Amino acid sequence: MSAPVCPRCAGPMWTSPLLGLSSHHVSGCALGDAEDVRLVGDHDVGRARLGRPWRRTTTATERTLLLAAGADAERVRWSEADITMLSPGLRRRVFHSLGQQIVVSSLDGMPVTDTPPGAVQ
Repeated sequence: MSAPVCPRCAGPMWTSPLLGLSSHHVSGCALGDAEDVRLVGDHDVGRARLGRPWRRTTTATERTLLLAAGADAERVRWSEADITMLSPGLRRRVFHSLGQQIVVSSLDGMPVTDTPPGAVQ
């Protein structure tokens, strides 16, 4: 199985133990733009809550990306997100449904280098 990508722009998606679900969208991607708007909204709420998590319902964009990453559709339908602003610009999202974390095990881990896979270093 190949690594999941954004269904609109084919940008790569990955997980991080620190940040949760992450993706890199091509400029102009509607899902990437929606993610940016949500990040600003989370930042506005999180400014007064730095380091302290809060819960909100997942957005349609987050549900779309979770489904693209292989999460179970029924669990995604009822999902929520625990949000923690780790710093003013760094957000951690943990998605859960019915009391259990949504795990997207088909995703690769977060890239740790800028070197493309298979390239000689």
